[in-house]
Amino acid sequence: IANKALSPGINDATTAVTAIDTLGAIFIRLGPRCISAPSRVVDDIARLIAPGPSYADLVDLSLAQLRRNACTDVGVSLHLLRMIARVIASTPLAARRHVLVASAERLRDSASSRVTLEADRAAITAAHGTVIAAVLRASLDGDPRTV
Repeated sequence: IANKALSPGINDATTAVTAIDTLGAIFIRLGPRCISAPSRVVDDIARLIAPGPSYADLVDLSLAQLRRNACTDVGVSLHLLRMIARVIASTPLAARRHVLVASAERLRDSASSRVTLEADRAAITAAHGTVIAAVLRASLDGDPRTV
């Protein structure tokens, strides 16, 4: 929905922002969940289940195309960076936080290279700073588990 809203023919930033908020809520719920176990035990019988996408795959699938479309709209880019910071603050697994930081860095780089005003570049850098601050707070809160 966010990608379609950001398409040149529609250009509806409000819908994109609402979709980004929904995506953030999904990632907050997904943060602590085990999503890539290759097998399950049902009725005391181990069942082989083909592994699904990893957390990194889900983040990339959800945010890569959105990043490409959002980087031309400063407001949407800022909102996306702030959403990533909120997700990081609620994500207990360090490895997943690193995946989110990498995505935020790609967004910062893409958006910064597309904007012409220095004030917009500074706003993007500041929003990226909220991502880094969220990682530091989460690290200090101390749950060093990995995926």
